[in-house]
Amino acid sequence: MDDADLFDTMVVDCGGRLDTASLHPDTAASLNYVAGRARGFLKSAAAALPEMPPIYFDFVDNWSFNACAIRGGGKYFIGVTRGAVATLGVLFDRMLADPQVLPFIGTPEEEVADLPLLPDIGTDFVRSVAAVPEFPRPQDPARKEMALRLAELALDFLTAHEFAHIANGHLDYLQANQGSLAIDEVRGATWTPRTSETALIYQTMEMDADGTAVLISLVSEWGRVTGVNPRRGPEWEYTYSRPGLVSLMWSWAVSSLLRLFEEVRLTEGDSTLEDDHPSSRLRSVMIQQAAQRSPKPQGLGTHPAFRGEEPHKIPAIIAGRRDVETIFSQLTGQPEATEGLDEAWGEVDRSQMYRLQNYWRTRLKGELLEFAYAPLSSYGDSDEEATGEDS
Repeated sequence: MDDADLFDTMVVDCGGRLDTASLHPDTAASLNYVAGRARGFLKSAAAALPEMPPIYFDFVDNWSFNACAIRGGGKYFIGVTRGAVATLGVLFDRMLADPQVLPFIGTPEEEVADLPLLPDIGTDFVRSVAAVPEFPRPQDPARKEMALRLAELALDFLTAHEFAHIANGHLDYLQANQGSLAIDEVRGATWTPRTSETALIYQTMEMDADGTAVLISLVSEWGRVTGVNPRRGPEWEYTYSRPGLVSLMWSWAVSSLLRLFEEVRLTEGDSTLEDDHPSSRLRSVMIQQAAQRSPKPQGLGTHPAFRGEEPHKIPAIIAGRRDVETIFSQLTGQPEATEGLDEAWGEVDRSQMYRLQNYWRTRLKGELLEFAYAPLSSYGDSDEEATGEDS
């Protein structure tokens, strides 16, 4: 049984492995492109960790918006549903096809003015597009390229997040301690009883996976600014010569991903006792912290684009998050979901954030060391993060 067959058996209850050879050639080409990028990243990431076994990447034949990290047969797997790829494609195409969305990109006058709304865009692709008439993709070349790039960045973050669940020992820890063979981004770890303790473990792991995904994906983008990493082509010279715009673009992509995954409202009370994932607002704040902690390429550390008025706030990352709320309102026809954007930096969410950081610092990080292939990050090691007091 090869890796593809083994992957199929691991995800059979979710729809099985998607055979792209059976699809329309254009659809197959798009998915194979996505898979090629993901497999290239996983190969290079694993090569940088001497003890890291290979990770097999493939698609799950399911129209929901989901991704998973799996261990089976002594091997590791990352699966992304076809619905996740399709939803991101529709979302970013609809964004950039609208001349009123991000009008400073390209020539929006080339786009069609009256486009259908996406009132049900979310974690079910079929429901998201069921009543939506077909609409044109972006016409302006720059806007078409931006739609593709945003989808790539969102999928890069998602793949890096799943990679972190494996490389940082989350999956092996859960298997050893609770019998979990998979971490599902919608349902959490599988085959485990739900308790306040497991919720705290899962949420802290999600914090760590997000932090690692920031370190991998955002730092890679910043590296294109300084030439450490290659740029995509001459048409991207303007963007990648402006680190603030690069951070903003990354934030649009990742904030959109979070917006699709998570409920809009802040969880009432102490969500660490209830859910497997932090609220989207709380995740957004912790991602902002991770961005600020991430090493800047030489020469960019003091750039104005990275200097916020408060600790852990890069202006472009915050602006991107707020832009996405406005954009989703434009696309869905619903009021802007601004509740919680500021409150996420308030006492309720700060206390939840510090609880996760302290749990990582005082317990989980130490317990993961025997399972981790990669060096583990620090959260809550500074006075401010560990206690909630300004340093």
